[in-house]
This record gives sequence, C-alpha cells and structure tokens, in this order.
Amino acid sequence: MLVLKFTAVFLFWVCVNAQPNGPVQGQMYLTCSANGEPIQRGYPGKRGPHGLDGRKGDPGLRGSKGQQGAKGQRAPPPNLRPLENSLRTMQTRFDNEIAKIKRSQQRNWFSPGNGYVYISSQSHQGNYASAKRNCASIGARIATVAPRSVSVMRLLMDGLNNVWVGLTDIRREGRWIWEGGLRLKTAESHWARGEPTNSKGIEDCVVALADGLWNDVPCNLIFTPLCEKSIFDVAI
Repeated sequence: MLVLKFTAVFLFWVCVNAQPNGPVQGQMYLTCSANGEPIQRGYPGKRGPHGLDGRKGDPGLRGSKGQQGAKGQRAPPPNLRPLENSLRTMQTRFDNEIAKIKRSQQRNWFSPGNGYVYISSQSHQGNYASAKRNCASIGARIATVAPRSVSVMRLLMDGLNNVWVGLTDIRREGRWIWEGGLRLKTAESHWARGEPTNSKGIEDCVVALADGLWNDVPCNLIFTPLCEKSIFDVAI
C-alpha cells in the first residue's frame, strides 16, 4: 500500500514538472490533474494591443563635415551697351536742340532752368487762336508748363504784361483745360485775386499778368503769346 502511494506521488510530480517553459504557437500540451489525470490545454490567445511608445532617444553624434563642392562659374558681366547707346542718343538730341536754338533767328529765347526755353515777341501779337499758330511757326507751342509755377513766370514776365498762356474753358464753362488735354489741378491754379470772373459770359481764355498770376479774358482780344519750347522735343 505504501508503495502505491509513493508511485502516485512520483507520477504527479513528473506530470507537473514535465511542462515546457512556454507554449509554442500551433501546439497544445497535456498536463495532469490533481489526481494525476492528463488535462488538455487550449491554443494560445491573440496578441494583445501595442503598448505605448517609449520616450524619444537622445540625438546621435554629429557626422563628419562633407567635402566642399566644386566652385561655380563666374557670372558674365552685365551688358551695358543698350544703356550706353540710349545715353548717347539722348546726348545727341540735346546737342542738336541746343544747336537749333543757337541757329535760330530769334535772339531772345530765355531759359528759367526748367528744361524749356521761352520767347514772347511783339511781332507775334494776335488773338488766342493766332497766338497758337504763331508759336507753332517758330517751332514752339503756347506755354503750358511755365504758368504752373509763379516763380518761373515772374522770371519770364520781366517787362511784360498780359501774355497768352495755353489754358481755356472754351468747351465747358469753369472746366479749365491745358492745351494738350490735361485738366487744371487746384494746386496748379494761380489766379489773380477775384479771378476768374467770366465777365459777360465770354471770358474763356487766360493771360498772365506782370506778377505771373492769371486773368480770364475774351479769346478774341489781341495779346502777345508766351511761346514755349522743350530742348528735348525734336518733333517741334
């Protein structure tokens, strides 16, 4: 009887200690119950969810410096010839205009330093329409640049009074337009005190007074035109 008990205990110990360290997928194992009977073990379960990521590791050591790249080609020098040609053309035009003025039979051209020359000759007196024609006949135009500056006009009006300038409201009363089509700006207005009056509704042209300020007058009156010529304008 004692031998049988010893044998049963020994078999139970063998069954318990005969299990491997862990299950292998696709296999199953038998073990022994408390009374020594084998028990069937099930298949392994599914893999559990992925755990949290661990903290980011420290940056690695910096690599060695790479080799220096090949030296690039030098950029070509800028092409200055077009600019030089343009400047040369402008200089030629300037010289030609100065020469034309010097050759002119009119000896009274005056430059106030604004890029234009001016003349006002008693021999060219007439109404406003003839004043424009008379200026064109000497290669100029009725003044529109100088009248916008009182200081320039005072230089030009030395000994003069009532000269035609290129400003009218012929097309629409009160809408003053420079010859060339530009509308008179408020900042350019240099009317004498109380002007323009449009007396009797017929004052649609403008003359400059001795102090350089303006007065509106009838366009059929006879005055001397102030003629203006650009030293860069080869078309006139």
